[in-house]
Amino acid sequence: MEVLYIFNSNPKNHYKFTRRIDINSIQTFIDLLSLENWEDVFIDENVNIIFNNSLNIYLRIFNASFPVVKRKELIKFNPWMTTGIKIPCTTKRNLYVRYRNSKDLNYKVHYKKDCKILSSVITAAKKSYYESMIQKSTNKVKTTWDIVKSQTNNKIITNKPNIRDFKNNHKTADAFNQYFSTVAEKLIKNSLKENCTTYIDPLKYLRQNFNQPNSKIRLKNTTTHEIDKIVHSINLRTH
Repeated sequence: MEVLYIFNSNPKNHYKFTRRIDINSIQTFIDLLSLENWEDVFIDENVNIIFNNSLNIYLRIFNASFPVVKRKELIKFNPWMTTGIKIPCTTKRNLYVRYRNSKDLNYKVHYKKDCKILSSVITAAKKSYYESMIQKSTNKVKTTWDIVKSQTNNKIITNKPNIRDFKNNHKTADAFNQYFSTVAEKLIKNSLKENCTTYIDPLKYLRQNFNQPNSKIRLKNTTTHEIDKIVHSINLRTH
């Protein structure tokens, strides 16, 4: 267990100071309190002096039992984070403190309004930055997948199939069918949740990158005899 003590706001040397609180340090704290004779507390009749003496003893034992530890904090760098976004983020934090410590409903309305505006600004900044990356890239497919992985690596995947199930051909096929038959609908729903004010047709990105018409694909007709022959040629033996 750790208690946050101080934050250094310098982004170049960002450290945090914590107090490590564990079973051993708690036991040390209890032992030191029990061994203290508290003589300095009762040598005076002035209530203020008694209080200050007792507080000094308590803080001395507390600091000795739970020393402050300096640790370097890793800062996640967001390349799309501009100065125009950093300033509203700071304002938002200050406004939240006022809203939390005040009963004035105007702070609550103002805070929620600012959150909504800031969220739309951040979404637009991300979109602009990643679109620029894709447009400037010589390998657009790789860049696109790198962006997808960077944005989804911390998200928990629900309904993930067990690795043992992949030994079963039918369960493997069902897992692929389930994913690819629902992924488009899920992406559209998530996009609408993040930005419900505007909707962008996904085909827009294809039209931007593929201006020339593609060659036509012509499928030849097949027969039931040909399909039956292919089915019987499949090796259905399991290992």
